[in-house]
Amino acid sequence: MKLRELELSPFRLTLKTPLRTAHGEYRVRDGLLLTLHGDARVGSGEAMPLHGFGTESLAEAESALKAMSALVMGRELPASLDALEAFLAEAPALARAPTARHAIESWLLDLLAQARGVPLCRLLTETARDEVEVN
Repeated sequence: MKLRELELSPFRLTLKTPLRTAHGEYRVRDGLLLTLHGDARVGSGEAMPLHGFGTESLAEAESALKAMSALVMGRELPASLDALEAFLAEAPALARAPTARHAIESWLLDLLAQARGVPLCRLLTETARDEVEVN
């Protein structure tokens, strides 16, 4: 499957309860939604940096994602997890932008799981739980 089109869409989430940290108080989170079209499939991922916590700014994440866009268009989707890791290693800008890398890796994993006809959790491990209890 060839990677055909990448869309970046900014979004903002208002937190129900402000996040208070030593860096200040956060009432909203800004991010970028990535949508990647590959032949008949669509994958998605998100970059949501929390500046001041060791990650890049939103502008830096956007810059890294745009640079990665030029690298991926028209290429074949990596066919295995190892090939996906090698694919990501080709983009040095992602080493300095962990939330951008997360977004790229998420949508590539999403597309790979779809191509194999399995849920993403099963792509990562055959022993994945169907449900995970939280809170």
